This record gives sequence, C-alpha cells and structure tokens, in this order.
Amino acid sequence: MSDTTDGTVTPERLLERPGSLCAVDGEDHPAERRRVEGPRLRDHEVRALFEREAADAGAERGQRERLAPELVRELEARARRAPDEPRIGGEVLPHHRAVDDIARVEAARRRGDRGPERDRALCNRLSLEPGPARAPERTRDARAHPEVVVRGVRDRVRLDRSDVSLADFELHSWIIVRPMLLHVHEWGDPAAPPVVCVHGVTGHGERFRRLAEERWTGYRVIAPDLRGHGRSGWEPPWTIPTHLGDLVETTAALGVERADWVGHSFGGRLVLELAAAHPDRVRRAVLLDPAIQPLPGPSQHLAEVELTGGTCASAEEYVQQRLDASPLTSRADAERDVEQHFDAQPDGRLRRRTSQPAVVSIYGEIVAPPPPPETLHGIPTLLLYAPDFGLVRDEQVAAYRDALGGRLEVLAVPGMHMVMWDAFEETAAAVERFLS
Repeated sequence: MSDTTDGTVTPERLLERPGSLCAVDGEDHPAERRRVEGPRLRDHEVRALFEREAADAGAERGQRERLAPELVRELEARARRAPDEPRIGGEVLPHHRAVDDIARVEAARRRGDRGPERDRALCNRLSLEPGPARAPERTRDARAHPEVVVRGVRDRVRLDRSDVSLADFELHSWIIVRPMLLHVHEWGDPAAPPVVCVHGVTGHGERFRRLAEERWTGYRVIAPDLRGHGRSGWEPPWTIPTHLGDLVETTAALGVERADWVGHSFGGRLVLELAAAHPDRVRRAVLLDPAIQPLPGPSQHLAEVELTGGTCASAEEYVQQRLDASPLTSRADAERDVEQHFDAQPDGRLRRRTSQPAVVSIYGEIVAPPPPPETLHGIPTLLLYAPDFGLVRDEQVAAYRDALGGRLEVLAVPGMHMVMWDAFEETAAAVERFLS
C-alpha cells in the first residue's frame, strides 16, 4: 500500500512515521504474538506482521485476516492525533496481570526469554518514560501495584514499526510502587479541624500522643506511621515521592483534603516537599527541628550505624541511651517509646518496628537538595528548632527569614532533637498559639 492521490494516509505510510508504543492484551493470539515479539521477525517490513511461512496456513491465516482491520484502525487513529500531542510519554498502559516478581522477570529478560507469558506480566502497568524516572499521577486506589518504568529502547529498534519486544527495553533501575494506606493514630473529635503530624526517620506516629491528648485537644490529630516504620507496610521504595504519595493517599482516604501539617525531623522535610508538590493541601506548616538538608557526613554515619541497628539488649539499655543523649529527656518519655515502638524477640532482645533498609534509604534521600524556602510563600509557617542539636543550621534559618518575611515565625527551644520530649511545654504552647 502507499499514499493515494487524494492524500489519504495508508497503514504502511503510517508505520513509517514516529509513533507511540502500544501494548494490548491478547499476546497469546498467534498473529498478535508476532506483532509483540519483534525480535522473532527477521526484518521490519510491515507485511511481516501478517505473513508467515507456508506451514502456518489454514486456520491461523483466517485469524490474522480478522486481526488486520483492527490494526489498521489503530494506525489510522494514530494519524488523527494532533501534531503537538506527545507520542511517547508517561502513559500507563493497561494490562490485566500483576507484576508479582520483578527479580524473576529481570532474570528471564537477561536469559533472552521473550515469551508472551513473561511479556504480558511485565507489561502490566507499563509506562514509557524517556529520561529520568518520576512518579506519575496517582489514583485513589491505595493498594500497592508495582510499575516498571521504561526510559528507552535499545539501539536499532524502531518504535515507529511497532515491533518492539520487552526484551528491547532499557528499564529504570527502580520500581515505582503505588501509594499505600498507612497505619494511622488518631486523637480528638473527627469533626474538629485536622492537624496531620509526620514523625521522623526511625520514629512512629504515637510520639505525638502526649501532645494530642494533653494539649491539642481542640483538633483532630492524625499521625500516620510512615512506610517502613511502625505498623505500616515496609515494602520499598522508600523515596521522598513515595512517602508523599502515601501521605496524600492516606489523608484523602480519611476525608482530609486540606489541613495544618506538623513535621518533626524527616517529617518536617516531607512537609516542605508536600508544600511544593501539593500546596493546596497545606493550610499552615509547623516544622519541628526539621531535616531540611542535613550534611552528608553525619547522614552517612547514621546510615552506617543503622545497617546493623534497630535492636537493643533490653528496655533499660534503650532508655539509658536516650537519657545519655539528652539530659532534658525524661525517663517516662523514653519508657513510653519502648512500649509503643519495640517488640520482644525470641532471644530476649528488643527490636524497633522499623525496616532497616528503609531507614538507611531515607538518610540518603534527605541530603538531596530540598524545595527552596520560597515554596512556603503564602503558607504561614512555624519553624521551631533546637540550636544545641545543630540539625537546623543558621544559614538555613536566615534563608527562610529572607524568603518568607512576616509569614514565618521562628522559635529556638532548649534541649536536643526530640523537641516533643525535651521542650514539651515550649513546643506545645508554640504550636497551640500558632494554630489558633
């Protein structure tokens, strides 16, 4: 076939144009299998999609003929797209099978196994994303669905011929997982104004219990356990975009679209990221000794410690470690933390409810550049920090003052990093005053 004199574009001519990568169910169909498994084609001719050896005559020929009009309609629809419409992008291509074992799929790809059964599994929730990987827009479905993100195809593979096998894909090195519903601790009247509290790395949502029960009684206080922490799911990845997706998904499921957000340490960094990605969800921001961008050296040291950390010989050992770290920490706060966040092991030791790979991963995430202070422009912000601990540096405070002016309130409190323990009264009163 070729272009007609009246300018009609035929399927063969369409296939010579740049097009988008398509993936559909039905790869078990003999003719469809030839279209999907490009490497089995000896050349890139259009008619190779339909022509096979003479031995394939008979019933399969009729099946191929029935398939041809469907392919032609698909190609014609492609030609009707607007010239500026993206032909390759982050579109998620629907399939009915779940990707349940990425390692197995990758191993099969390295062996050169291009069978339709493996291709169908890998195609499920496939997106073609040339360039750096990023998290696509999410739906309200909070179940975890792995997605393989494709950044390109191998050399000498023609996307415009639509004869690409999954074995020709160059995959990003990590898997995006759909947001999960986090385990949530809640206090107060469900009809009261919502305050969402986000804990730090190695922490848990119940660290806000005393503040909620004793001081913030006029609010609906919501404190989730982050992914990899507490009673929430522990599966990877533990990237900042994934944590943001989890928080948005969880609060939306609770009927909270806009709230005051309180973040401690890594939770403070997540509040900054949330304000950058979803400013409409942040009414006011409270940053409690936030990990805006820690220095690489201390973060590396903490990550190395956590490689073999997460356990202690006894409750008393953990309590003593906390008391040694800060003279202002009360024994009651440390003992409460053991009760809420540790499980006894068969050997008598205690294990913290954290995924150690998640903890190590987060220490790597937080040294990356944060959103600029201007992100909070228009959002009233309270920055409460512990100068003696040194996580929030003077230059960071100055940058936020310059960017936010009168929209920023800054308060320095005594003690170390756990300001909810060491400076309970100062923290509780400052947040109460700020939110009122």
